[in-house]
Amino acid sequence: GGSNLPTRFFHVAIDCPGYGRSPGNRQIIRTYPGGLISSVIIALGRKSAAALIGSSQGACAVFNCALDFPEFAHTLAVCHPVGHAPQRYDKIWQPSLLIFDVEDAGHPVEIGRQMRRYLQDPRYF
Repeated sequence: GGSNLPTRFFHVAIDCPGYGRSPGNRQIIRTYPGGLISSVIIALGRKSAAALIGSSQGACAVFNCALDFPEFAHTLAVCHPVGHAPQRYDKIWQPSLLIFDVEDAGHPVEIGRQMRRYLQDPRYF
C-alpha cells in the first residue's frame, strides 16, 4: 500500500540467466519468476521493491512474481506485456500501469484489454 512506500529507492536491472551476459538456464525466469525476482530483492537487503517493471516476457515475469510473492512489490509497470491466462491477475492488487502499442502485432492490445479487465487497480495507456 501507499503508506508503506519507501522514501528512498534506486534502480536495478536484472540480466536474466541465459540472456545478455549472464550464464544459466533461460527457463529460470519463465518457470520461477517470483523466486528469481524475490531473491534479487533479498540479496539487495530489501524487504520489497517500490516497483517491478518489465517489458514483453519480462512483464509476464513481473505479473507472475506479483502472484507468487505479492509482498515484494508496491506497484507494477509493464510495456508490451506477454500474458498467459490473464484471468489469474484478479489476485493482483498493486496499482499496475499497462502500456501497449496498438500497431504491435507481436503484443496484441486485446491481451492488454483482458489484463485491464482482471487486474484490481489497472492504469491503461
